[in-house]
Amino acid sequence: MNMKISLYLPENASDPAKFLSSEIAEARNIKNKTNRKATIRGLQKIAVACRERYESVAYFTDGNELLVEDYNGKKRKYHCGRDYLRIEEAPYEPYLLVVVDSKEASIGLTDGEHIRCLWYDESFVMHKHGKGGQSQRRFERGREQALKQWFRKVVDKIRDFDDGERRLIIGSCGLTTNQFYNELPT
Repeated sequence: MNMKISLYLPENASDPAKFLSSEIAEARNIKNKTNRKATIRGLQKIAVACRERYESVAYFTDGNELLVEDYNGKKRKYHCGRDYLRIEEAPYEPYLLVVVDSKEASIGLTDGEHIRCLWYDESFVMHKHGKGGQSQRRFERGREQALKQWFRKVVDKIRDFDDGERRLIIGSCGLTTNQFYNELPT
């Protein structure tokens, strides 16, 4: 039985020479002579092929033949065993992330692994206060208007970054989420 080696290298991968030499050193400890020789031979074949190309590529070998395929994944994966490791990477739809409250807001984009900040701003909405008196209601109306304008500004920024195909995730505290959600277009 030959050992089958699968090595997936993503885009922007660092040179795998150090990793492969470490694996070859460990393969020397395999007790079964046939498996040891096949594994070392396979790793050496991959090491030679990596001198030419080691980004966005998947290598498969049983020690005799080397199969090279394109790989669009984002993580390096290595497997040595009875069967090849086959990865079917499903494309992940990007989500638009919105985190908003009365003080600040951020809009980001995620691909499932990373979050990239697209926009951030702070508001000038006045803080709540619990003092009574004649002007309390007038103060609350002014704050509500400022908060509504702030939410509209954030919605306008969402429109700038949204292409109509992305899903939206909103993060906020309870009451603010409801108020902000009411400002979103249907």
